Parts: sequence; C-alpha cells; structure tokens
Amino acid sequence: MASEDNTDLVYPIFIKWNFVDSYFSKKNDSFYTSDGELKLKTNRFHLPGFPVTYYLTLDYKQVNFNEPAVSLELHCYCDYDNIEIEADLTFILKPNYLLEPEISQTQYTFDEDNTEVVCYEKAEWEHYVATNLFFIIKGTFTVKGLHSNPLSIKVPKYNKQKFTDENGKNFTIVVEDGQEIKAHKSILQQVSPVFANMFESDWKESLEGKIEFKNLSFKLAKIAIDLFYGIKYWRLLDKIEYIQLFQFADQYDITSLKITILSLIGLFFEKPLQ
Repeated sequence: MASEDNTDLVYPIFIKWNFVDSYFSKKNDSFYTSDGELKLKTNRFHLPGFPVTYYLTLDYKQVNFNEPAVSLELHCYCDYDNIEIEADLTFILKPNYLLEPEISQTQYTFDEDNTEVVCYEKAEWEHYVATNLFFIIKGTFTVKGLHSNPLSIKVPKYNKQKFTDENGKNFTIVVEDGQEIKAHKSILQQVSPVFANMFESDWKESLEGKIEFKNLSFKLAKIAIDLFYGIKYWRLLDKIEYIQLFQFADQYDITSLKITILSLIGLFFEKPLQ
C-alpha cells in the first residue's frame, strides 16, 4: 500500500439533561421494566460527519421510599468495525440551586465490546425529589486509528441535517443479504441522474418505494448511502470492495463517487483500477 498514514478525529460533546423535566413532560423516552424499574433515555446524538451515536440512560429503582438507587450511563455506538473512541469526560450532577454540584471525571475507551460507561451511581440517592435536578456531561470523543484519506463526496451542507431525519426517509434500499437501508428520495435523485429519472417516471421501483442493490453488501450500500448525506468513510476497504463500489457508482451514474474511488485507488494500491 502506498500510504499508512493515520489520523484521529476529536469531537467536543455536551449534554445537559433535566431528569424531572424528562419524566413529566415525556420529552425523552421513558419506560418501566418488568420488575418495576424506571428507565429514562435522552434523545440520540450523532457526531457530525461520522457514524457515531451516543445517548444517556438513567435507571431508577425504588428499594424503599427513602432509599432509591440510581445509575446513569453514557452509551456510544459506531457503525464501523474495529473503531476505538477514547472519551475524556467530566460529569456534573446539579441537585438544585442551593447545593454544590457533584463533579467527577473519567477516561474510557468505547469499542465493539465496550459500548457503555457508568457516569454516576448511588445506592441511596437523596436528590431524587429535587425540582431542578439536572446532569451535565462534557468532554471529548477521540476516534482513533482512521486513515487520513477518507472516502467522501461533496454534497450540500443540508444533507447532513437530513441524515438524522428518520421519519422523512421515504425510500428503501434492499441489499443482497436482505437487510434494508432507508433514505430520502430527494437525496438519491440529487446524486444520481438514474434515480432522478426513476422517481420522475412510473418505474416499478418508484411505485413500490424500494429498490434492490444486487451484488452489493450491506456494508458497501451503507457506506454509499452515508456518503450521499456527507458522512465520510474513514476506514480502508479491500481492493475488491473499491471495485464493487465503483461498479455501483457507474451503474447509477454517480460521477463524484467514481472520481473519488479512482483517486483513492491511486493512493492505496500500486496498480490503478482497470
């Protein structure tokens, strides 16, 4: 290979969560388990331009009226395999305006096998009746071991904003192993004249709201769709995967993707793509 250069991506993160507001207003997810334990969950957050999802959960178990037990955890997941995310975090529990906040710090590495870390845990929790109780987490996520030449294409900035709009994704891509990926028609027709013609005509796929990407794995299909939303792919693919992705781009006349793949082939492999 011509290049072994790696790079790290550093993202600041900040979440402020009011437990009482979450519970009574139902702004976030809340539910009870079969044993009567209350669980609260924040909305899901995403790192800009990178497929990492993170959120907070709070488990509340009433041991007795005076001694509720709580555990607050930060969850972090990446769509890519073999990725490590080093977290450098500060936790601040603010019971109310009268009491001093409780502050703690931790460093943790998220990967495929380690996707959650305990931020705060207490067997006897005296703050649960506070009306202004909130928790702050701030710090950085450092995504490690990425290649310095990511796979990417140039798209409008608002594409990234639509990436998390799951309800608006109105078209289904089915890949060879039967898995499905949702996308916006407007995004697909923006990057591909083939899709644009499909949606403007009475093609079978347009009427059914789905299409099958034959001979394309879920991994490559997900990479391609993510690229359309401005999400870069920072890992190195196998040579055959670059060829398959190029063939897909050629089939749907996605010029920007074809140009990007050809440029990366020149960097990573001794022989150019034929």
